[in-house]
Amino acid sequence: MALANRYQLFTLRKDSQLVGAAGIHVYPHLTDTKRAWVHDLIVVSDRAAFEYQSLLIAHLRDRCFRDGCAELAIHVPIDDAIENQFFQQGIGQPFAFVYEWTSASWRSVHDRTSPMREPQYREIRTSKDIASGLALLTHFHSELTEASLAHAMENGYQIFGLWIDDQISSIATLIHYPHLKNKMCVWLQDGMVLPKRTYKEAASSLFHNVMNACFQSETLTVTVHARVRNRRIHQFYEAAGGHHTANAYKWKIRG
Repeated sequence: MALANRYQLFTLRKDSQLVGAAGIHVYPHLTDTKRAWVHDLIVVSDRAAFEYQSLLIAHLRDRCFRDGCAELAIHVPIDDAIENQFFQQGIGQPFAFVYEWTSASWRSVHDRTSPMREPQYREIRTSKDIASGLALLTHFHSELTEASLAHAMENGYQIFGLWIDDQISSIATLIHYPHLKNKMCVWLQDGMVLPKRTYKEAASSLFHNVMNACFQSETLTVTVHARVRNRRIHQFYEAAGGHHTANAYKWKIRG
């Protein structure tokens, strides 16, 4: 299932024995750099475990360089102090916290539907769904175009928009990502909003609509990462019932 969803799997062998495996998935962000995420880093449990992890990471970085990725990133559970220390010492730059919601944790805080009227919120499936409403948002996010949205949809993104006065004020994207050790998870990847106070409130409403839609469709978990220094976003996710479950580290490959 993982390989059928653009998941790239690499193995490490020693003396003809399989001692490690690593899987990555490349995401073309709408507004961020092209980044490859390590979803699985599995090695045999012995004294050479970190050596095997280092070899796999080095190979993945070489592969990302050849594929034109700017960065390689990985999530590490916050309760694994040894792993966190390993990736910090391996010149991995801490850049984000990962928040996670389950259906139960979301509904314990937000057991309701969004107050925004349904016609103002909908999934963007084709360019016709955008019509002329994209002009205002692209004025502030020039990298966002109908072509980039079409490319994202071709790569498995779900894109949701919130309209105010026939103009798109906020966009959020979801990606279902594969994992070897558990089921497909949902990643809230991109979030864009106009730089005005009222539109930030609209973006909050969009977030709630998207989360409600995810758990109404029986999604098991939804995750999102927030930049380490953006304390305001951390407070927002914590207030919305998000649990800080992992830290994200990255290595620059290009640029």
